[in-house]
Parts: sequence; structure tokens; C-alpha cells
Amino acid sequence: MNAEPVVEFVSRGRGEVAVFNLTVADLHTYFVAVGDASVHVHNDLDPCLPAYLDDHSIDKVENLHTATAANRDLIIPRDKSVFCQGTDYQALVDHANKRPCLKNEHGNFERRVQSPDGQSVGGLGADFGGFDMDWYVVAQDKWGFIVSIHPVVPPGVAP
Repeated sequence: MNAEPVVEFVSRGRGEVAVFNLTVADLHTYFVAVGDASVHVHNDLDPCLPAYLDDHSIDKVENLHTATAANRDLIIPRDKSVFCQGTDYQALVDHANKRPCLKNEHGNFERRVQSPDGQSVGGLGADFGGFDMDWYVVAQDKWGFIVSIHPVVPPGVAP
């Protein structure tokens, strides 16, 4: 009897956990026995998992790229890009996850996208021209955890 393997749950978390990865040189796909079933495995993972927004990521974004109570005197700092008050970060991440990603110079992955409705998501400080922006970047590590989210200038536009 051939049984179809079923993914029963997926869990994400932070911390150290023992894991075992298997890569078979020069093979794109292969079969692995799992109990009485065999699983067809692809040796070629998509290099960019969906970005995952957790409380740690939100805290980091709010500390670095928003005008919060702690930095209300710096509504838009001269050397930063900041999000508009009340920005729905999860909606931005969900929208960005529909777009392809590229590996950046820091070894992380990023997606640069225009806001879902084309409306401004934030602004640039005076050192970068001080204008509203409807583009943003979601940078993540190889596990999908967000490293940064912040407004950026559109492609081809110099700040």
C-alpha cells in the first residue's frame, strides 16, 4: 500500500535546535524512506522562504523606522526612513511575500516592493531629500525571520 506523506504541522521559532539536513551532490531530486512510504525530495530549495513577522521584528522596526513616543522629536530623522503612524506591517509583509526576492550584500534576502495601494508608507529624512515614499523593503534571514522593514526610494530614483 502506497501512503501519501502528509505534513501535519509546521513550527517556527527562535533558539538552538538540533536539525539534520541532507543534500545529495549532483542530484536534483531523490527519494527518502519515511516509515512505509517514500518521499520525493527536491535538493533545490527556493532560496527565499516567506518572510515571517514576529514580535521581535515588530519591536525592531518600531524602534528604528517609526516616529514613536521615544523618538517623537525626530518625526523623520535626517538620516533615516520612517513608516507612517499606524502602518500595518503584516499587510506589507504579506504583500511582499507575493514578490520574488534577491540575496543582498549582507547574505540576507530582500524584496523591494511598491505599497499595495500605491499610497505613501513613509518618508525619508532631510539627508535623503525628505520626500514621501510608496516603496519599501522587507529584508529577512535565510529562515524567513525579518531583519528589517523600511521605506525606500523607488528603483531608478536617486535620493
